[in-house]
Amino acid sequence: MTRVCIVAAFAVAALAGCGGSAASLDDAADATSAETARFALDYRVTGGPKEGEYTTQAAGEFDFPGEKATMTIHSDVPFFGEDVSWEEFRLIGTTGYMRWLVKGTTYWVKSDQSDTGDDPTALLVPLPGSPTKPTDVLARVLLASDENDELGEEEIRGTKTTHYRARVDVRKLMKQLGREDRPEGDAVELWGSRFIPVELWIDDDSRLRRITTEHDRGGARETMAVDLYEYGIDVDVQPPPADETISEDELDKILGNRIELKTGEGEVVCEASPNPKKADRECRELKTP
Repeated sequence: MTRVCIVAAFAVAALAGCGGSAASLDDAADATSAETARFALDYRVTGGPKEGEYTTQAAGEFDFPGEKATMTIHSDVPFFGEDVSWEEFRLIGTTGYMRWLVKGTTYWVKSDQSDTGDDPTALLVPLPGSPTKPTDVLARVLLASDENDELGEEEIRGTKTTHYRARVDVRKLMKQLGREDRPEGDAVELWGSRFIPVELWIDDDSRLRRITTEHDRGGARETMAVDLYEYGIDVDVQPPPADETISEDELDKILGNRIELKTGEGEVVCEASPNPKKADRECRELKTP
């Protein structure tokens, strides 16, 4: 898995001359250190081809320096039909295992997670398989934004936090990475806009507790919120049973190599590879939710 650590000292230089909330965010970027935590994700797409709302929730736990994680997934979008779904993901080093349920049979699909593909969200949101750790987020936001506002104190999952809002320039965000680590394609085209509103909630120990992003793409509004909590937990992740583990190519054969991606109402909008990353690229122009 590619790893890019943005040193907090660079954020200090980038914010020279700025004041107020920017300085507070800088302090948080410099002090954040805990790198194991539980997390909860909420991803929503509103609008798009059917003018509906589609949601995906995930919950799990990370050990970022140990490069291991596990999470369960629930989505109300029947991407692959009612008898095909994915429900769990495990990460061990650069190897990912996705648990698929195909017509009542469980398959663990093994994949290489060293390439984040063309998903720019991976540069801001700390999730399994992304090149971003909680300790990266604050410095990346600071280096990529000219506007930072403090919005006051709020409680997140019982913890007092300070709420900030930043306006991130996605081109500046992409330039923080070496060319070999950047998502493919033009940053503005990938995000749907050059400037993205990002909100952060930081606790009294300068740890990231919540991050939200939202942007419009292809006529749809995409929003994502990730909570981090119970920092410092022990994370134990084991590989799935070997006799249930198959390759992506083997999954392609089981599903017939090509599958139909459907909307929530069952309308076929794209025929694509069963590999989620490939399917996203192949159907992006059709604005599949």
